[in-house]
Amino acid sequence: MDMMHLRQNNQVFQKQLKQAAPKGIPELFHQVMFLEQGDLILELYRQLLEREPSESECQFYLQLMGHSGDKMRVIRALLQKYKSEMMHKHKQGLIGQDPYTMIYHVNSLLHVSSTEFVPAVYEAILRRLPHEKERRQGSRSAKQIKLRLSFIIHIINSHEFNQLLTSGNLKAFHNHHRMNHNKHIGLFLGYTTKVGKHFDGEGIGRFSVRLVEGLLAGHQDNAITLVTNEQNYADVTSAFKNLLHRYHDRLSIQKFQSVAWVNQHIPVDVWIVPYVGMELALQLTRPLIVCLHDLVYMHFKDLYDQVHPNLNQTFTPIAQKLVNRAAQVVFNSNYVRNHEGLTFLGLPKSKTKVIRLAAPSEEYQSLGLINEAEFRRRYHLQGDYIVYPSVIRLHKNHDRLIEAFLRYKQSNEGKASNLRLVLTDHYLNRPKQQEITQILNHCQDKAARDSVVFIGRIPEKHVPSLYHYAIGTIIPTLFEGSCPFQILESLTMGTPVAMSSIDVINEVIPDTRHFTTFDPYSLEEMTRAIGELRQQNKGDLAKQQAAINPVLKRTWFNVAREYDTLISQFI
Repeated sequence: MDMMHLRQNNQVFQKQLKQAAPKGIPELFHQVMFLEQGDLILELYRQLLEREPSESECQFYLQLMGHSGDKMRVIRALLQKYKSEMMHKHKQGLIGQDPYTMIYHVNSLLHVSSTEFVPAVYEAILRRLPHEKERRQGSRSAKQIKLRLSFIIHIINSHEFNQLLTSGNLKAFHNHHRMNHNKHIGLFLGYTTKVGKHFDGEGIGRFSVRLVEGLLAGHQDNAITLVTNEQNYADVTSAFKNLLHRYHDRLSIQKFQSVAWVNQHIPVDVWIVPYVGMELALQLTRPLIVCLHDLVYMHFKDLYDQVHPNLNQTFTPIAQKLVNRAAQVVFNSNYVRNHEGLTFLGLPKSKTKVIRLAAPSEEYQSLGLINEAEFRRRYHLQGDYIVYPSVIRLHKNHDRLIEAFLRYKQSNEGKASNLRLVLTDHYLNRPKQQEITQILNHCQDKAARDSVVFIGRIPEKHVPSLYHYAIGTIIPTLFEGSCPFQILESLTMGTPVAMSSIDVINEVIPDTRHFTTFDPYSLEEMTRAIGELRQQNKGDLAKQQAAINPVLKRTWFNVAREYDTLISQFI
């Protein structure tokens, strides 16, 4: 056997493989199957073991193939015989580095989560999703790497995979994985930093969860794949755990190490990128719908330059490249579209669309309320309180709110009340720590200081109760990219609001006469607003709800329907 000649042929074959984009397991097998005799054996060893066979090994498999030319027989025998070698190399990290080999894809499958292992194997090898019985049977193999490898080999050895290869019609099988889904949507959560366990309580996290639910609940033909990196996989999975259980046949989460792997293994029609700072999304190959909620730092340059002096220089180029790369950029308000999109980033109007957010009415209804006595005992909230549910950020204006509230508490009316201000964060090691510390230390009235309560971030299921048992919600923010969530959430839960008078609120709520509004830079106006909010009653609440009724009636199904219509344009 002329091994030198086989090596030369193999180098030509490898060069041909690498002239095209990396392929999946069926495509690689299909292409390798065109090889004959020693060329086939040599490439199979490279594809499956990333090494060259010895002359005796090559001779053995040539004899096994025999005159019948049964190539699948060789593949099955080789997989079974060298399973332990694959396992050893996997443990040593010595295998699966070349994206143009089958073992690269096998190695990737060995790393997916237990819940996604069986669907990932069926999609990668058979180009379809598993049936429920197949999912249950395969799940027993997901707990150990050795069992996973055996399961993968079992699927490759299956009659169905053999049919897939011999059909030659891999494109048809590619489409088969969709089952009856007309649209396969990707949600790209490729953060380069850790999102943390409160991801679903943050703005982007809440937005993502609610949008995914709307796209699945209202559109039976949609299938969604979320992708995120290793460090955020657990937190993202936790945020979507209820939806994963409810829509297990149409929602999945995959973790990735490279975007090249995502492009190769996640066959979506279009990507939704919910955050304009996700630089990795620039490497995605399918159409992008980029959500630009706001670029708050461009509105408060002096404020943000003090804490993040290089933010404009580092973040803006990423945002600019991403919106330029996008097929469509979605904003939550005309205000942000005009300022961030059309003016600051110079986008053509045809590439922009405004899709407003919605109240979480269905979500809060499903969560229900915690028993009031139990809730108050858990968070030590006896008596009346007003609430500002927000993470402390530079533009959220917590420091002025605390100072205004302390002023109110030291007034005659405030002293006579048992009112407390509840904040859902802690100020230590947070923006504005120095300012808040000075304001609290400057107040000599201990009772007033103690009435400012930092309860930290609370579970999402407790948020409806936090609103409902409050006598009012106050929103002093200097800026928002859309109608602040807190207005919609509070009124949904039957609690009146007082809010800063900012442009985006006036855009969404043209008539604010029945709301307590204030200049967010004025301590005097904010102090007055706190007193007015405490005096509001059910009649005031009804007037506020009526004034914003069209906005409150809008649901996340409406939001999702508009996104779905937009997505359809790119399929």
